Amino acid sequence: MKRIYLARDLTQAQLVVNLLEQQFIPAKIENAHQSSGLGELAVSYPEVWLTREPDAERARSIIAGFEAQARSQVADTICPECEEINPANFEWCWACKADLS
Repeated sequence: MKRIYLARDLTQAQLVVNLLEQQFIPAKIENAHQSSGLGELAVSYPEVWLTREPDAERARSIIAGFEAQARSQVADTICPECEEINPANFEWCWACKADLS
């Protein structure tokens, strides 16, 4: 087994495992429950481990795509009318219904 990814939280680790398994790369999460005590215990982030080491190169490529997509996500939008913060995928302001495009 080989550690391929150190996640910031359990959700991120599960997303990576799901992406790998969709490409028939078996993987599992280690330290899944040890991050729940943050603030009280030593920090131990979830890790994604490959079952088969020969899959490492393909797995790195898939993970690089995942990280690139996460970085490319647009930040929140500020309404030009009322200056309310709206999620990036909103076309109309949730507060004043102004056009955000």
